[in-house]
Amino acid sequence: MIKTRFDLESQTARAALTFLTACIYAVAYVPLYGHFGAGVSALIAIPVTVAAWFFGVRAGLVAGLLAFPLNTLLLKVAGEPGGNVLVRSGEIITLVVVALIGAVIGWLGDSRERQLKRELATRERVQRSLQDSEIRFRRLFETAQDGILLLDADTGQITEVNPFLIEMLGYSRDEFLGKKLWEIGAVRDIETSQTAFRELQKKGYIRYENLPLQTKDGRRIHMEFVSNVYQVDDTKVIQCNIRDISERKLAEDALQQAHDKQSVWVQELEHRNRAITLLAEMGNLFQSCITADEVYTVIAQFAPQLFPAESGALGVLDTSHHVINLVVSWGELSATPNEAVFPPGNCWALRTGRLHRVENTHAALLCKHLADPLPSAYLCVPLSAQNETFGLLHLSLPPRVSGRLTEGKQQLAVTLAEHIGLALANLELRETLHSQSVRDSLTGLFNRRYLEESLEREVFRAKRSKSPLGIVMLDLDYFKPFNDTLGHEAGDNVLRELGTFLQQHVRGDDIACRYGGEEFTLILPGASLAVTRARADQLRERIKQLQVDYHGQLLGPLTVSLGVAILPDHGTSGQAVLRAADTALYRAKAAGRDRVVAAQ
Repeated sequence: MIKTRFDLESQTARAALTFLTACIYAVAYVPLYGHFGAGVSALIAIPVTVAAWFFGVRAGLVAGLLAFPLNTLLLKVAGEPGGNVLVRSGEIITLVVVALIGAVIGWLGDSRERQLKRELATRERVQRSLQDSEIRFRRLFETAQDGILLLDADTGQITEVNPFLIEMLGYSRDEFLGKKLWEIGAVRDIETSQTAFRELQKKGYIRYENLPLQTKDGRRIHMEFVSNVYQVDDTKVIQCNIRDISERKLAEDALQQAHDKQSVWVQELEHRNRAITLLAEMGNLFQSCITADEVYTVIAQFAPQLFPAESGALGVLDTSHHVINLVVSWGELSATPNEAVFPPGNCWALRTGRLHRVENTHAALLCKHLADPLPSAYLCVPLSAQNETFGLLHLSLPPRVSGRLTEGKQQLAVTLAEHIGLALANLELRETLHSQSVRDSLTGLFNRRYLEESLEREVFRAKRSKSPLGIVMLDLDYFKPFNDTLGHEAGDNVLRELGTFLQQHVRGDDIACRYGGEEFTLILPGASLAVTRARADQLRERIKQLQVDYHGQLLGPLTVSLGVAILPDHGTSGQAVLRAADTALYRAKAAGRDRVVAAQ
């Protein structure tokens, strides 16, 4: 409450003070008048001033005017001289001055009163505004749907907490008040909280987008935490606004997981499409391969692209099916099979005939072909097609890489193994068909068609290198009577044994063919006439020693007639040299058989 004029609160008090002042003046006036004379009248200015200050201009004028009769009355009552005149000599000027003083003081008092009333009204408005603000703040504080804490800015102690935060965290009001935030159990990382408080004191503001807090019952919830330091009167206060974003966090996490999953799907789709493209390109190249080495080269090109993060190897069975040969490998050497050659029994995939997958090489049934350090995970896939096993495909993760071979990688490995198996099967089939088309089914030697193709090729090579080319025409002596006497089966047996003999007794570059019936042809690249004749004579002598068993009966001895010719001495074309050798053969037969005759 604002007080006016000497802090007196009521008109009664003002009137009493004014009356008291007048009484004092009245009591003192007569004695003083008798002692000092009319000049004492100046003291009337005191009660007049009091009246004017308390009650305004009019009161000052009235009090000043009443001073004349008051003084007369006082003198008359006291029986003093002058009590019978209204105004005594010497008092007129004094009383006029007193009246003016009363008017001036009254005007000043009125001005002060008006100013105080304005100040009072202003302060009352401010006070009402503060009260309204306090009420609004309290209502907001109490009804806010966010947690609110008020802290002492110096100590960090909680001075106020709203009901929403109490309900949200499960602690009672008493468990909050007077404690620091990190002392109530909601914050687990005390050191970090203390550091954050010091930062808040320094900067005046901190914000955490995702602050984990623990409720009293042990639940973990995610909060958005904003804290400000502000001034209330002369005191610094910290206000903390805490919003539960657990549901939003769950929604964001779910959205992120969906996005991540979608990204994985897109990435897998891209990898799958790339794998399909690579497999298609590889398959097209497989169709053009004519040897196994070409197939292995294609695999070495495409396998690292299909499995860039993995190591791998391709092993194939040899013709005996007793040994696996490592023909292709990629990635880290430590993750590939232990040996370049190992028995099929060392691989569980080849033992069982199905995929063998290991996700933990420290606690699993391992293949013996693995090297140290062991891969973190691996799989082996048999290479099979048309009920035949050709080898295995090995795929592994390097030792330093943790994880597993995904289902997608496993399926891709199986698909690659199928492609490789089918390519090897097709190649084998092509080789079989080609062999059947260029080899004689009875003797196993090349047939006449292959002879004609290879003869032209060897003639071209000989001319280019300016080297000789030897031709030997060989014919079994007396084969027709022998065949007619013992039968075609015996004759076929003799031809078969002779074919085997020729395959075993020719050089790697030589070509042995069945020309027709019991007649055979040998092409000897780089052989001079002397060498060709010597080779022919050597074969003739060894064929004599050949023993052919037919149902326990030894057939023989066998003799042959041979005609030899060379390029370029006996012709400049393959057919010309072949005719020259054939003519020499007939001369050998005409001369008595079992001999070698050179072309002329």
